[in-house]
Amino acid sequence: MDGQRNGRGMMTWPGGLLHFEGFFKNDKREGLGTLKSKHGDKYRGMWSDDVRSGHGMMKWADGTIYRGEWDQDKRHGHGIMVEPNGGRTYEGNWAKGKLSGQGTMVWSQGHKYTGEWLNN
Repeated sequence: MDGQRNGRGMMTWPGGLLHFEGFFKNDKREGLGTLKSKHGDKYRGMWSDDVRSGHGMMKWADGTIYRGEWDQDKRHGHGIMVEPNGGRTYEGNWAKGKLSGQGTMVWSQGHKYTGEWLNN
């Protein structure tokens, strides 16, 4: 369509707050792309209708990493979250951005819980 972003491209927000490199369809992020913030957050993965959707990896400025599934811009489905400096590690299911369903959390002190989670 005329005047809309389609195909591969780059977009930078005012002041360099965000920078996106990847694919667009009908003026929205669609398919594989990377979004970086000037504060150090970085997401690389799939987009659908301008939001994170599908498989992707998010690394926050504090060093926390999430690898797994996204839906409607929230962690949803199976994923692994690892906190920096020997913090907690969680592998399991997420629903709408929260730990939900079967999963395993391991704390830095060695404690471990495997079982059901509901809304964190």
